Amino acid sequence: MIAGTIKPAQYKTWFNQTSATYDGDTFIINCPNDFSKEWLYSQYSNIILKAVEQVTGNDKVKIGYRSFQRPANTFDKSRVILIDK
Repeated sequence: MIAGTIKPAQYKTWFNQTSATYDGDTFIINCPNDFSKEWLYSQYSNIILKAVEQVTGNDKVKIGYRSFQRPANTFDKSRVILIDK
């Protein structure tokens, strides 16, 4: 449904690495990183909500966005100290 409403390149960029789960009340859009989570929320929520409503027949359904981005590799802080003087 969404693929037919936006350009193929946009779909590939923003939706190919997403998935959705349903917890009985809310469709959770699982995003690969925080940037795509924010972008989908700000730019595509209307399209996603309409598609979910159409699929479920429920005009009260909710959607949420979640990122599975892992924290960047961190260094060993036990080897680094702050020195005041």
